Amino acid sequence: MATKNWTKATLPYTSIRTASFAWTVSSGGSGEYYLRTAALNNPSVDKPNAIIENGTLISEGSALGSLAVSTWGYGDADGLGYSTIYIRLSDGTDPDGKAVDYVERSTNTILLQGGDGNEVEVLSIIITNLHETIAAEVEARIYNSTGTFLANILNKRTIAAEGQLVLDRASLFALNNQDIIKIESNLEEVNILASGMEG
Repeated sequence: MATKNWTKATLPYTSIRTASFAWTVSSGGSGEYYLRTAALNNPSVDKPNAIIENGTLISEGSALGSLAVSTWGYGDADGLGYSTIYIRLSDGTDPDGKAVDYVERSTNTILLQGGDGNEVEVLSIIITNLHETIAAEVEARIYNSTGTFLANILNKRTIAAEGQLVLDRASLFALNNQDIIKIESNLEEVNILASGMEG
């Protein structure tokens, strides 16, 4: 097996204020809107670690139907038959009326994937919070090639501003063929360095 490193310089957010999505007013709360596709179907989004309004992290609210301004939630308060993201903006208006990228979410980012016929043994993962003032909340999971969740590597952990978390060999594992490690954080300014063997 050959030594190999895998890196992610940052963990970019994903916009949910684009032409691909639509926001619909909720029947359950004042100024609350839920996310659907532009065709008004299930957007198939998992619960994110973070929602960003106009470049600022906003808090998760206590309950759908009673979201305060500048908060978000996840679930189904409108009999949709699926869970999705709900938001109440700082001015209580429809997110569709805002500029593109006004609302963003944290995203599971692929760190590495096992190759065809190759086993990957991960020996260490170093996670560095590059932000000067805000703590990062980071989690890592393993999925198979079809996207089915297999295991947690790292349950949500807080890393102080400009801090670092090191997961060593005792905490880690071998990946089977085509399995995927995904990382998610509430911040974009998180750097990942994984080291291991592949072959």
